[in-house]
Amino acid sequence: MWFGTDDGVVRYDGTNIIHYEHEDGLSDYSVIRIKEDLSGRLWLLNFNGTVNYILNNKVYNDTNSPFLREIKSNQIISDFYQDPRDSLIYFYSITSEVFVLKDDEIYDYRKFTLDNEEEITLFQIQKTQGNDLILWSNMSKFKTNSFNGKLKQVSYPVQLQKTIFTNTNYIATIDNEGFLCLYDDEKLIQKDIIRCSSVHVNSILIDQEGFIWISTFDKGIYCYKEGTLVLELDIKLAQTLIEDQENNIWACSLSGGVYKINRNILKFGFLDKSNFDNRGITAVTRANDGGVWVSNGTSITKLKNDELYQSNISVNSQVINQLYQCKNNKLFAKGTSTGLFVIDKINSDDKQNSVTCNDPQRVLYSFNKLIVDQSEEYIFSYVNDEAILIRLNVDYKLSRIPLRKGRIRNIALNRHNNVIVNTLKNYSLEIHEDLFEQNESYTISVDSTLEKFDGKKMISQCSINDKFDLYNFEGNQLVLQSDGIIYDGLLDSENNQIDHQIKDLFYSDSTLFFSTTKTVYYISNPLNIVDNKPIKLNRINIDFKSINNIYCAEGKLYIASIEGLTYIPVSEIVHSPAQPPTPYIYKVITDDKPIDLSSNQIEYKNKARLSIEFSSLNYSSIPSEYSYRMKGLDTEWSSGHETRVVYLNLDPGEYTFQIKSRKNKEQFGEIIELPVVVHPTILQRTSSKIALLVLLLMLLSLIIRAIYRRKIKQKETDHLLISLEHKALQSMMNPHFIFNALGSIQGYLLQNKSSEAGTYLSQFARLIRQNMNSLKSNYICIDDEVERLRNYIDLEKLRMNNRFDFEIYVDENIDSYEVCIPSMTVQPFIENAIWHGISTIEDGGKIKVTFNSLDEKSIEVIVEDNGVGIENSNPTAKSGHGLNMGMNLTKKRLRLIGERYGVTSEISSKNISNDPDWPGTQIKIIIPIVDGES
Repeated sequence: MWFGTDDGVVRYDGTNIIHYEHEDGLSDYSVIRIKEDLSGRLWLLNFNGTVNYILNNKVYNDTNSPFLREIKSNQIISDFYQDPRDSLIYFYSITSEVFVLKDDEIYDYRKFTLDNEEEITLFQIQKTQGNDLILWSNMSKFKTNSFNGKLKQVSYPVQLQKTIFTNTNYIATIDNEGFLCLYDDEKLIQKDIIRCSSVHVNSILIDQEGFIWISTFDKGIYCYKEGTLVLELDIKLAQTLIEDQENNIWACSLSGGVYKINRNILKFGFLDKSNFDNRGITAVTRANDGGVWVSNGTSITKLKNDELYQSNISVNSQVINQLYQCKNNKLFAKGTSTGLFVIDKINSDDKQNSVTCNDPQRVLYSFNKLIVDQSEEYIFSYVNDEAILIRLNVDYKLSRIPLRKGRIRNIALNRHNNVIVNTLKNYSLEIHEDLFEQNESYTISVDSTLEKFDGKKMISQCSINDKFDLYNFEGNQLVLQSDGIIYDGLLDSENNQIDHQIKDLFYSDSTLFFSTTKTVYYISNPLNIVDNKPIKLNRINIDFKSINNIYCAEGKLYIASIEGLTYIPVSEIVHSPAQPPTPYIYKVITDDKPIDLSSNQIEYKNKARLSIEFSSLNYSSIPSEYSYRMKGLDTEWSSGHETRVVYLNLDPGEYTFQIKSRKNKEQFGEIIELPVVVHPTILQRTSSKIALLVLLLMLLSLIIRAIYRRKIKQKETDHLLISLEHKALQSMMNPHFIFNALGSIQGYLLQNKSSEAGTYLSQFARLIRQNMNSLKSNYICIDDEVERLRNYIDLEKLRMNNRFDFEIYVDENIDSYEVCIPSMTVQPFIENAIWHGISTIEDGGKIKVTFNSLDEKSIEVIVEDNGVGIENSNPTAKSGHGLNMGMNLTKKRLRLIGERYGVTSEISSKNISNDPDWPGTQIKIIIPIVDGES
């Protein structure tokens, strides 16, 4: 539905509201009329004389639809007529200006006047079957055989106050005396149907059942059936009337907004609280002589044959919420935590519509509930942890039954006339006939049938018949019980649409009614559950502010609420099928980009996300349920109340999105379809796939080639390392060192220093053994390396007659037993320090070797001496030729090993001091830490 307001246009589908304003393209905020043409365009006739139209939810004005510039009047464009034969559209104003639109161009224009140039107050335009143009005015009806032809008066002058196109395409005329006539084409089909008391008629509607609705500016809304006024609504400044697809009547008002008039208002009865001293209805029960008794909480009155009876029954401002009339005509009234009131000597005068009785008598103190047994001999109730039994018809004697089973939350009377007591457990209380003579004349036992509902509060209960009882636990669980069998599926997860707690129950004529505070639900034939037949949950199409009580009597359902008393024929409830709502799709988004739906088809390239949003035309209080699927992808339908579905990574192809909706678990309505075409992206095309495959093969070939080259290079590196390691070993065992060591041993022997010779020889042999062990592994732990270096330096120190001292320091952050370095890497630098650095010092030489921790991948080795320094050494001497070769081999090995382990190996040197004769030398070596198990 679309509403024209003084602040733009409002689109409403029963759930969603969309507001169109000047920013959306409107030429004026004040829209006086909205009307649809045969092509689906929605025309907006504006207060400033301009015209807009909406198509596919887009507003068109004189900017994006230039022909609209030519449809503008100094007065308001009041309406248009479209000829179904040639689709010409005639826009006209009340000052008789007419614009003819054809194929989005102004085809013709005329200002109609009489021969004396007198203006016509133009109400309506129409075409006859004979293609004559008819003009309805306040003066008469005029005809012309062509748009530019001469006007001819075709009826006697009649002063009309209004002519209106009805929704049935009749012309309705109202003369100045208020008589309404209907014309079909130019033929009078009904004359003086009704006489309306208002001279300011704004809209006339003929609904699907033939009722005529009239909105007036000054006297509200009238409804007539066969000339008789059946309803009058006091809606101020009423304007347009429309009927939706659910047959509800909608009325617009300049002062009160929009009113929805339920389609069944003419079949339902309603007495608002103004009939009850402006108090809502708190209780209702049957009356023995017909009709019902109702209470507003302080007084009691009778409703019979849609008439309220005058009554003097008052209970002195007590809050009455329960009523019951016995067969002996005594009327009981009870409120929350009040005593029992008895009204007798009741006389109803149907001629005077009045009730007289004795004053209500309060016969007992407060108790919680009023339950009368089937024989009407007793009233059952409770207070705290005691059951209450009241004897009727004699002396209203009260007996208290201390159950001692915990605080009682509720009681009920089952079909066997046993009292069901609801505490934290559920008990069955059987009353013996001599209870009033003996204190313990009752039997109480756990009700094993209801044991599974222990801990749940019983809200209400009713008996279905002599075989079944119905219990309402926790306000959302209906339980059918019969002879020890429980049927607990009346409100299963699929059918449960109840959004408030169930409050009251009533069973009548095979139909179970139950209410929440908001509305009334019903289940036809609830006993179908016993035979495993489907159970259908329904609800009436009325919402209430707060329901206090429901009751069925004389074929009517009475609903007592704070708004008043509503009564509805049960047949109208049970046998009125709910019309399924019409679904529609209003938004489609791919990757956060909206898609235009004007073509009624979606086409897009394969994206990661497709979002479809939908709704339905549903103007009732019953929510819509949707069922949808993507045909071509889904085989099953998905159902629920959500209004958005998202599809991810739809494969290229053709699909159809299908959606249908329903209410009240009735049958689904028509299926709405939206074709979806998913085009492949460039990468999903066959040619692209072939090209991509070729590229992948080429890339794979390059990768294989690179891996092969890398393996070749690795083999070459490994071979080079092996070669370098052998050469390094050879450099460590250079002949000069061996000859010097053997010469030292020989010198000790010639000097008869056999002990020194033995010690030297032992150390030399040990060093030879350590060097030979290096052949077994390419790596050595720090601890072993320090021991080997210490042995080597000791031999050199002995050979040089102890002319120098040395020390070896290992950083405490280094685990010398676990950390490994490449073997044969440090000795060449120490050997260089001895042979080139301190060999010429007569006494006081010093060598220091330090192992420092750098990071988890490398360590730093520093070799320092206080010798002649780098510049003064003689690296070209014969004695040093082998040493230089060993250092160069070590540098190459460290570089290759560093590349393997991701470490940049470095060797740097500098003088330690500024002494020109003995500056000393410091060598820093960055060595990678390697896997000791390799």
